[in-house]
Amino acid sequence: MTFQSLAHRVEIAATKGHSVSSFLKAELPCLVKDIRSDLNNETVLDLWGMSNNWDELAQAPIVAPQIVSAICEELVGKHSPGLRDIMTEDAVHAGIMHAYCYLFSRLETEFGFKGDRWLKGEIARVLSLPESVLMPRPKSGTLLTNATYLFGRIAFRGDVRRTTALRQIRDRVPREIREFPYRRLRWTRLVETVRVGRSGKIIFRSDLIPPLDESAGASWLLIYSLNSNSGADRNGLPVLSTAFPLEAINAHSMLDPKQFGRDREVRPRYNVWVAEFPRGAKPPKSMVHGRREAWSFSAAGRTRLH
Repeated sequence: MTFQSLAHRVEIAATKGHSVSSFLKAELPCLVKDIRSDLNNETVLDLWGMSNNWDELAQAPIVAPQIVSAICEELVGKHSPGLRDIMTEDAVHAGIMHAYCYLFSRLETEFGFKGDRWLKGEIARVLSLPESVLMPRPKSGTLLTNATYLFGRIAFRGDVRRTTALRQIRDRVPREIREFPYRRLRWTRLVETVRVGRSGKIIFRSDLIPPLDESAGASWLLIYSLNSNSGADRNGLPVLSTAFPLEAINAHSMLDPKQFGRDREVRPRYNVWVAEFPRGAKPPKSMVHGRREAWSFSAAGRTRLH
């Protein structure tokens, strides 16, 4: 039975007034155990930002709200003080959303289902990793913990505080992810910066990683993260937002030199939630026009390209 068919059954059960969380516990007890483990892992949760449950292209919810609530609210505890860090009225924890909630998405986009990145091993193939290490039920670790360590080692390169946090979960992930040759990896980072207020700024970062084995497929990996010192709840540390496979032609298009420079349109992408960019509201011009640049990363360090 596919996750999409399970999601359909969950939605039917919810409309009849049945407990969604009880359904998930009965059908997927091992996955529920992993989700609960991650929901109680503050180190993993702290490395992610927040996300919208809304697809801009389809103009529709990505996952049925009942399923999102069951995973975030009922499994962590409806009255848990930590719930406010997982789900708010406007947003959902990005790691929980993109790793677990996406498995139950029935929204078919032009790129396929959101959960295909895990269920079909698409991300693992880009990095020539065993598909099993990023499946819903890996033999070692959990889907979210494994993904967090893998993406974090790339997106947080050079950030001492974030790499220190990653070391705290290193022993929980599979050997293939721990021993992956991160330092030898070559990739390009697209950096978009906008100013907020007098001294604040938000930096959106897209790490574009080409396939290690081009014969295995043409897909690249995009890891999206952000760094903000704007607002009372910001600590200036980068957080992960999402990651997904990207066709090579789209990756090359993103790195077109004509797109870089000052006074470029900058906005949150890929369903990331940022308080300064509320969905449906039009922010001032000063917040949507900023600087766009690109950096190359390799074993030798980083080099500015544009």
